[in-house]
Amino acid sequence: MQGGCLAAMPDLPSLGLALGIWCHNMSGASAGIGLISGYDFNALVSAQLAFRNSALLRLQGRSAEFSAEQAAFSDIGLQLESIRSAASGLTSSLFASKQVSSSNPNLLSATANSAASTGSWDLLVSRLVSTSQVLSGGVATQDQTALGLTQLSFELGEGRLRDDVELSQLNGGFGIERGSIVVTNRSGTEAVVDLSQAATIGEVVDAINAAGIGVEASLQSGSLNLLDTSGGSGTFSVRGFNGSNTAEDLGISSSIAGNSIEGELIWSLAGNTDLGVLRDGLGIRIQDGGLPDLTIQLSDGSPAITVDLGPTGDISAATTLAEVQARISDATSGAVELRLNWEAAPGGISASTGFGLMLESTDPSLTFEVTGDAAEDLGFSGNSDAQYLVGDRVLGGLDGVLISSLSGDPSALFAGSFSVTDGFGNSTTTPIVAPAEVLGSVGALMAVINQQLSNQFVSARVELNAQGNGLQLVDTSGFNNIEVSGELADNLGWTAANRNSNGVANGFNLQRAWVGSATKLSTLSQGQGIGTGTFQITDGLGGTAVVDLDGSEQTIQDLLDEINSKGLALVAQVNATGDGIELVDQPPDGSSSFRTIQVDALSGSAASDLGLVGSAKEIGAALEGRWEYVIDLDPSDTLEALVEKIDASGTPVQAGLVNVGGLSPWRLSLTSDVAGAGGDLVMDLLSDGSAPQFQLDPIQRGQDAKILFGAGSLGGGFLVTSGSNTLSGVIEGVTIDLLAASDEQSTLTIERDDSSLSEGLQALVDAYNGLRDKSDQYDSYDSESLKKGTLYGNASLRSFVSELTRIVTQDVDGLSGPYRSLQDIGVSIDGEGRLSFETEAFTEALAVDREGVEALLSATLEEDSAESDGETSPVEGLGPRLDALLESWLSPDGRLQTIQDGITDRLQRNDDSIAALQTRIQAERERLLREFYVMEQTLSRLQSQSNALAGLVVLPQGSPG
Repeated sequence: MQGGCLAAMPDLPSLGLALGIWCHNMSGASAGIGLISGYDFNALVSAQLAFRNSALLRLQGRSAEFSAEQAAFSDIGLQLESIRSAASGLTSSLFASKQVSSSNPNLLSATANSAASTGSWDLLVSRLVSTSQVLSGGVATQDQTALGLTQLSFELGEGRLRDDVELSQLNGGFGIERGSIVVTNRSGTEAVVDLSQAATIGEVVDAINAAGIGVEASLQSGSLNLLDTSGGSGTFSVRGFNGSNTAEDLGISSSIAGNSIEGELIWSLAGNTDLGVLRDGLGIRIQDGGLPDLTIQLSDGSPAITVDLGPTGDISAATTLAEVQARISDATSGAVELRLNWEAAPGGISASTGFGLMLESTDPSLTFEVTGDAAEDLGFSGNSDAQYLVGDRVLGGLDGVLISSLSGDPSALFAGSFSVTDGFGNSTTTPIVAPAEVLGSVGALMAVINQQLSNQFVSARVELNAQGNGLQLVDTSGFNNIEVSGELADNLGWTAANRNSNGVANGFNLQRAWVGSATKLSTLSQGQGIGTGTFQITDGLGGTAVVDLDGSEQTIQDLLDEINSKGLALVAQVNATGDGIELVDQPPDGSSSFRTIQVDALSGSAASDLGLVGSAKEIGAALEGRWEYVIDLDPSDTLEALVEKIDASGTPVQAGLVNVGGLSPWRLSLTSDVAGAGGDLVMDLLSDGSAPQFQLDPIQRGQDAKILFGAGSLGGGFLVTSGSNTLSGVIEGVTIDLLAASDEQSTLTIERDDSSLSEGLQALVDAYNGLRDKSDQYDSYDSESLKKGTLYGNASLRSFVSELTRIVTQDVDGLSGPYRSLQDIGVSIDGEGRLSFETEAFTEALAVDREGVEALLSATLEEDSAESDGETSPVEGLGPRLDALLESWLSPDGRLQTIQDGITDRLQRNDDSIAALQTRIQAERERLLREFYVMEQTLSRLQSQSNALAGLVVLPQGSPG
């Protein structure tokens, strides 16, 4: 067949065509048979090239052998990697492995790493994390009833007018002894109140009020007060249960013949008060880089004294009032002292003892002036009066935050008076008898107003509203009817639009500030902090600048400084409501802005985390980034429209509708996206008064998990709260997963995890035996079949195995103690070179000398040194020795790679020889084919001539011409 014939001559197309006269099977003859000669040219050429083809086959076989060797050594490398992996696991950290068991795995579970200490912990899971949920009042329809709302706002975990102080912060940071108290009312009824699981002073109040014996607990300034309403005439007493100091630590241990126990001061400034607690959590501005935080100028004309509260040298920044005291005293050489206890100060000053500070000149003849951001935050400004400078109040009360923490001007907010008429018809006009800033705290303000109402026999009282972000006026007559008017009522939101049928005038959000210059960025966004990234700011004049937040910024002030350093026609500052920052248009004199301020995110999440992405509402307006989410509404909006606007706002809240039946079945359900106290919803509604008041009532507070550690039958232990049901870092090296709350105590037992050691050593034995198996496979010889393994007799393979065997079987020189080889701890070797491991022997060895086993397997002992040729070197255990040996084999430039490189080089040279020989064979084939062609062509011509001669006819003589 012609195709097969031509295929044998790919480089000779013309020759192939020429030979078609004999390649073409016209007469049924076999392809490759010469038509003239009859010779089988394929057979002739193949016979001529047989010697060279046999050489080619030998070379190709050699390449196959090289490839097989490479594959075999790759396989050996995998086995060596398995040994290295097992050996690298034999470290000291493996000997420190721990395991944790729980006596109540349905309540909690845990895992431990090597940093954990062995022992046991008694824990009680008091509460799991809960998620904040709010349900509205009902309306008739979900898509037709207008709600009359103009605005809805959310804050998550912030914005309330009272901070629920943790019990651990009371008594100057020493907290209270955990336990129970015994309360006996004047009627002789006794109740044991368990406070062992209370985390905050608010939970203490709730527990006492829930005791059901007619004793009401309340908070006033820095004290816990009790009121007996039982109507009895006996002794009213409170004591610790079973001799505990709990009642005494709460300041209420007492036995009186009256109805009211006024507790002792348990909340006040102290030396170890954290600076972050001051100013209701806004803290103190502290400069970096050695810049002065306070400047004190004495009246004697001496140079001004600067006080640095930031990090200096090896000393970190001041974090407590005691450290501030020390810095001021050191800087002034004792000339000016910061006082926390005012009892020695002249008259009148001691009235606010415990909530503000005082600076005192130790020389009565000297006055002084103090300036600086930190001085202002500590409550100081201006010149001293004689030798004393009395600061403003900087610590809020247990019953409410500072007046100074509210937005706006207090003197304007609490100006004027209000007139109130209760359900009985009793009425009064009530002004605030002292300036709000003098009263100091929201709690003190409420107490003053309530006292005035009581003095006028009006059955009404002021208290925090349901959301905790404003003040509400409540009718206590029982008739649920209250009328109120006046400037103060309007300022506080006690308008007709905010009064309901239950006799409650629900006040406005008074905008408690919780973001300040000293606020740490890490505390924002429900503790998630502010991410890094870049964003571009365009000011009102069209100027642009790129702000790069790289994570070095620690506080809001750092952030503001970074933005304000860009030279734009705007200023970055904390916003007026104290819940975010704002970029305020500030063109230079003679210029006017012609466009809105705009922020565009370029990379990262910084801009979006700050809430700044976008444009100001109009030219000249500020661009705000707030952590209070504000949604503008239309009074005609229905529940469905409200849900749509909440969803579109990006607020971290899930909104939905619930139908509970009845005449007004439809309700709005709101659930926070953030679990725990950090995601607790603090909400505010504004209404135009066109519809009945639309209320939002919390049905579940966002609360942190509570876990009591180490509590016995008499109390004690310590309480931990967490915004997650997974706790890390409470017990070093242990991660605890809380699964269910219970009154049942659980025990976590942390033990050494010797099973990991046994598994690690078994893994080494298995990996070693795997190498021996592979070695026997590749380095084998069958005397009957004469078949050899791929690496039969290979010196490198045999070297690997022998060196490895020597290390795993010989003693480790320089070790003291009974364990110097694997054989000593349960590893033996059989006649075929395979290792076996006896777990029981290993466990026994650990029990006898754990440190000795660790030294044998993993230690590098500097203190124990081996001497060789007069030199000493550290003693290395089996693991480090194996690791060093295997590293020399398996590293990128190690012995195994060198072997593979050598095989690759030989393979390449052999492949080059194959290619060269194939070229020569092809050339020889072409030469022979040409010769055959010439021969066939010659024979063809001769045949043609012969045929011509044979065809000549010889004419007879005499025939006609």
